[in-house]
Amino acid sequence: MGWLCVGLLADAWILRDFIVIGLSLANRPDVVAMLPTIETSELIALVLSLLGLDAQQTAEKIKGVARQ
Repeated sequence: MGWLCVGLLADAWILRDFIVIGLSLANRPDVVAMLPTIETSELIALVLSLLGLDAQQTAEKIKGVARQ
């Protein structure tokens, strides 16, 4: 689940820009207008909650109270 969110964030912030540049160089503004947008605020909330759960699990392992 985490890697899916990271991939979608990379698509929204990095890959989409390269796709737009490539399509602009190919003189295809009609295709650029049809590209879907990804709502990144929800993805960031999901990634941060997953990181929080992982940090909690790590803290439990360090304290020695984690379930086996």
